[in-house]
Amino acid sequence: MRAVVRRKKDTSDHSPQKPLYESKGKGIFSRGALKEAIEKGLILKTGKGLYAYRGVVNDLMSGLDRAFKELFCGFNPQETVYPSTVERQVLEKAGYLENFPDTLELVSCLGPRPGRGTLKQPGKSSCYLTERVLLPAACLPCYAQLSHRRLKNGELLAITVRNKVFRNEPSFNTLFKMNEFEQREVIFIGGRDKVKAALDESFRLVKSLALKLGLKFELVPSYDVFYGKNRDWKSLFQLLTETKIELRAYCPDLKRFIPVTSLNSHGTHFCRGFGVRLDNGRAHSGCVAFGIARWALIVLNTHGLNPAKWPGIIRR
Repeated sequence: MRAVVRRKKDTSDHSPQKPLYESKGKGIFSRGALKEAIEKGLILKTGKGLYAYRGVVNDLMSGLDRAFKELFCGFNPQETVYPSTVERQVLEKAGYLENFPDTLELVSCLGPRPGRGTLKQPGKSSCYLTERVLLPAACLPCYAQLSHRRLKNGELLAITVRNKVFRNEPSFNTLFKMNEFEQREVIFIGGRDKVKAALDESFRLVKSLALKLGLKFELVPSYDVFYGKNRDWKSLFQLLTETKIELRAYCPDLKRFIPVTSLNSHGTHFCRGFGVRLDNGRAHSGCVAFGIARWALIVLNTHGLNPAKWPGIIRR
């Protein structure tokens, strides 16, 4: 990404770093817009950490997703829609079970385990775990699909996905901390220099979109807050190498910045785990992840519920 090193005094929290870029926005804030959207039934809470969207809020989410896709059209990414579950062996190869086990939600079934006959007591069901897990990150199935793929030297593979993502986090009971949400991701796979150049360009593109939307925001080095064991040194590594950069947009109603997009450099981690290589060596990967609902809520809280007042880039 960028060779700027800023040491963090305490990696046990998620306190802000010095921004790589920041914008004060256009001073257009629509305080109370989120409360109004809830009162009008445009945002519906359907369970703990679960929300539904309709009307202009749903329209806004569609407009934003279209803008995300158009933003990266120069990379000609291949769009793929994956299932909402993934086999556990995929997470093992990705290192997800080791690093983020507490966030995973497993799939279980009621009834006899396949191949073990019928239940001895009809009418009573047993519960067993399947080999499937609810998708914890939209990009993971891409690597499984590319297992043992060999890319040509100088080739950059770009894939874009929009998928439901599920995470078991202890604080998922707010509009900005949900158990289930949608992500738009763009994944880059190729040589180290190609992936780095793609992420550098992504930094510029994401910044330009936030500026066009008139948001108050900052681009900040960050780290994954849900690391399991060895959290401190892994988080510090991400901060020092700037392998994870977040765009945090200001939410007027909460009076604080909310992460809405992350730019992530994976190095050879995922490609090594799934046997993806170049003709002359190891392949690298990186991704850009957009939280669609979070972006929509920030835009609503900045420009209000009237689509006529939204920036043209999301009204087309």
